[in-house]
Amino acid sequence: MRLASDLWHGLLDLLYPGRCAGCGVLYQGMLCDECRACLQPIRAVACERCGAPLVGAEPPPGGCSACRNPRAFAGLRGAFLYGGPMREAIRALKFRGRIAAARTLASLLVWAVVNADSERLSLRRIPFRKVDLVCPVPLHPRRLRARGFNQAALLAKPLASHLRATFDEGLLMRVRDTRPQPGLTARDRERNMAGAFTATEGLHPIVGATVLVVDDVATTGATMSQCAAALLGAGALRVWAVALARGVHLPDEEEPRHSSAARTTGTRRAV
Repeated sequence: MRLASDLWHGLLDLLYPGRCAGCGVLYQGMLCDECRACLQPIRAVACERCGAPLVGAEPPPGGCSACRNPRAFAGLRGAFLYGGPMREAIRALKFRGRIAAARTLASLLVWAVVNADSERLSLRRIPFRKVDLVCPVPLHPRRLRARGFNQAALLAKPLASHLRATFDEGLLMRVRDTRPQPGLTARDRERNMAGAFTATEGLHPIVGATVLVVDDVATTGATMSQCAAALLGAGALRVWAVALARGVHLPDEEEPRHSSAARTTGTRRAV
């Protein structure tokens, strides 16, 4: 179903480039006003360590199941729930090559960081002012060649500029071409990402630095934790992690749950 949806949206993008990436309506921009209104910033979290979005009124008893395993990062937070227009816009960027969507998504991430305190977003837990280096979660070279860009880097660079921190796309390398994470249980995600990254100190020293790792989507935090472990092993003082979007994942589920905000593709013009 996803492949068919991506092919259909890709055809629409070719025939009608002036369409909202979130819902497909005719619109001269990446996200129409209605889709922007459907975005769900994350405020309440079920876990202070990994920032898993709170589902229901109270955190699960016994704490976060995913964090019963040690986590290398100091903290992980997501800006928005992964679902509805946010999910469609990210997929338009990654799988349909709508590079222009990266600018809109990056601006949303920067907005969430800027307004974390005033909007009481979960991102306020991260001490952004102390960040020295910002790096994206890397793609394996084979996947990077196939896609032509790293979506995480397109999000991380504008954020680094806003924070006045140093952006270094080469700080981490993916040394194993891992299986895609969607469809894997939490336990399988941990195994899949084990040892997948290495830190490479090139233009900017890692030793003693506070590093912020950025990705487009996080679910269990397995990828971010392995990135953090590699950076700490290379001498980083502390590693924080930020994702534009967070999926809601229950440990025994095969697929992450998405937020309920979703819209069907249409042909009407947004107003």
